[in-house]
Amino acid sequence: MMFLVGFSVYMYFPVLVNNYLFGTSFTLYYLSSLVSLYFLNNTSDLTYISYNYHSRKANKLNLKVYLLIAVSLVVAGLYTTWAAYFLPASVMYFAICMIPGRLLHNVMLAVIQFLVFAAYYTLAWGGFGRTVIFGAMITCFLYFLYVNNIKVQKVYFTLVPILGATLISGNRKELSWAIDISSVAQDSAVGPYRLASTFMEHADQFGIDVSGFLDQVVFTLLSFVPRVWWPTKPFGFGFEYVVRNMDDYLTLAGHSIAATLVGEHLYYLGSFGVVTALIMVHLVAKLCKWVSNWQFFDGYGIVLLAANMMVLVWGGMTSFSTRMLMPVISVSPIVLVYWFFMIYRSQTRIVGSGRITGRY
Repeated sequence: MMFLVGFSVYMYFPVLVNNYLFGTSFTLYYLSSLVSLYFLNNTSDLTYISYNYHSRKANKLNLKVYLLIAVSLVVAGLYTTWAAYFLPASVMYFAICMIPGRLLHNVMLAVIQFLVFAAYYTLAWGGFGRTVIFGAMITCFLYFLYVNNIKVQKVYFTLVPILGATLISGNRKELSWAIDISSVAQDSAVGPYRLASTFMEHADQFGIDVSGFLDQVVFTLLSFVPRVWWPTKPFGFGFEYVVRNMDDYLTLAGHSIAATLVGEHLYYLGSFGVVTALIMVHLVAKLCKWVSNWQFFDGYGIVLLAANMMVLVWGGMTSFSTRMLMPVISVSPIVLVYWFFMIYRSQTRIVGSGRITGRY
């Protein structure tokens, strides 16, 4: 569902606006649709977890962890710049704490999560990276509907974020009902489609660049390695494009562009990029299925992937890889605590059984 939301905001709406104003071709839209249909077909059997088999004691512990994360986010927003590191964990634990059939409990959690988003929006968000924050908000809303068995018309729902993206165009932190279509066309939700539509022409003019594409694959797989440790690490496509094609002051400012779902593939490989794009979304689909069966968090890690599906459609594989670093960092301390607890518990059982002391 989140992939469909991303497709409607970053592909369907942009192609209509750009074609109307500038005569931009539908070719990128058709190619992206092909890749998207393949991805959706490979994830058609993947659903949000609609059950909660935790014991009452475990539910209380999860709720305490969730509240601790929520309070930490607010405190971090007030006194530090680390609030963003708590947001993904709050989204995942919001889902973990939801209990089917407990509407009042779930409504109270939804109110708390709304306050968490409000605190982040007010205290920590600088106006950039809205795809991430709105992706998290929409994911929480959808999960709330799903757990409480509230039906939603998917087609209509995917159109709602388009309205939000339109209203927020021109001012990243304030809604405006005075819609200026020219401002909408220059917005980061619409403009990338127009730029990415030229990428296949680049490959036709300069030829296929396999080496450049492999650099992007390496970056996608190893984006978590700090550049301090690896000074020659390739740049992600968004920044690499700026370095190659735009003014130096944009490079110095750290500016980057969004490639859309298949843009980086078409830029380096031309029409052959459709094949690598299909391989890419196939691997992402496999990742989603693996995470949904992951023993930690009982598969709820899929919520973190869902919250970033919009990034995949907007910025492609390198942006998706980079934006997934934050959720990984966010939940890593919880995983480490869990590991240490399990090791401690196993050692305690061994000592208690006398296997270390020699008493059998």
